[in-house]
Formats: sequence, structure tokens, C-alpha cells
Amino acid sequence: MVPGDRGISGVGTGPTSSKPTSRERSRVSQVAKVPVAEQAAFHSYAERFGLNMSAVAILLLARELRLRRLTHLCGRYPPEKGALLDGKIIAYLHGRDLKEAFRLHAANAHMRPGPAAAAVFRAELTEQWLERVIGMC
Repeated sequence: MVPGDRGISGVGTGPTSSKPTSRERSRVSQVAKVPVAEQAAFHSYAERFGLNMSAVAILLLARELRLRRLTHLCGRYPPEKGALLDGKIIAYLHGRDLKEAFRLHAANAHMRPGPAAAAVFRAELTEQWLERVIGMC
């Protein structure tokens, strides 16, 4: 990494940082409440690629807007029954466009954006799309 480089588009304080900077906190975000174990698994998954959770979350939200399979994912990857949603996966977005597009997409699936995002992230932990894509490079 080049000195002063902040990873993907300035997300995090380095490629594996999980703590947001004050600049990131002032940005638009999409929050998904998940069980702590899922948050930890997502964090480990992101670190395998030298990315933080937010960077991976942004990639997955953008991918979902192209594939439009949210209804399928929610049925296939529901939250664990009775699970406490004490963890969070937060995508720190660089503008309102992605957040608004995802909000509308979730509404079309009769969902709120947070649970919809959680389903997308939960699916990735099983499907490992990013692992396959990076493995192709």
C-alpha cells in the first residue's frame, strides 16, 4: 500500500480497519443488524481479502442491485429464529444514490433496508461469491 493510501475509496483507516473514521461516520450508511456471530464471520471474511467490512458490504449491495434476487435470498437465508441481533454490519456509502436505490429495491420486495441488507450479507457468508471472483483474477 502506498503511504497515505486509505484502501478502497477511502474506506476505513487501512485495508483491514474495522473502526470507522469520523469522516465515515458523517457519511450516509446502510446498517444491517445481525447476530454477533454473523458479524464476526463477516469481519473474518472481509479480512481474508484485505478489506474492511464496509468495503465488502458496499460491493455486495451494489451486486444485489444488479442481480435483483432479494426475494429469493430472504426466503433462502432468513435470520436464525430467536437470534439476538446485537451485531452490526455497516456499509459507509459515499453518497445517497446507493442507499436510496437499495431502499427502493427492498421496498419492492416488501422489506425494510436493514433486514434486506442482512439477508444479502448472510447469503454471502454461505455463497462466497467474492471468494470465487477474486480467485478468478
